[in-house]
Amino acid sequence: MIIKNLIEIAKNFIGTKGFSNYFDKEGNDILKNGDLSCSIFISTILVIVRVIDGVSFTVNGLINRIEHSNNFKKINNNLNISDLQKGDIIIWNSIDGDENGHVGIYTGGGFTISNMSSKGRPGSHAVIYKGLSKDKKNRNSEIKLIYRLKI
Repeated sequence: MIIKNLIEIAKNFIGTKGFSNYFDKEGNDILKNGDLSCSIFISTILVIVRVIDGVSFTVNGLINRIEHSNNFKKINNNLNISDLQKGDIIIWNSIDGDENGHVGIYTGGGFTISNMSSKGRPGSHAVIYKGLSKDKKNRNSEIKLIYRLKI
């Protein structure tokens, strides 16, 4: 039931702006109107289903929470998309090649739900997606890590 809940909760957030803004004490929007909201979105869902202990604003922070939760196992990142299982947490390098640049939940059929920086809110997209890099070139995403619930 945890995986079903994980996916359904993520689906219910699609299109909402609930993870778009968070202001520091100087008034700076550290989520940049949803551009940097993937970690807080996914970590909030993982907290709701009680598999991690707190929300994270960064992908690296989320990885740390996942690895210390004892509820996930790290899967070889050289898997074919057909080897993914519903509920897998996918970590991608950014389109610019930065490590641990994006995170989402695999929902099946080659698709994930994540907070899409292009829209500033959660949405569904293909596991391998194209994006425009800082140097204005279209590039494919690259899966870095996969975490699977131990249930």
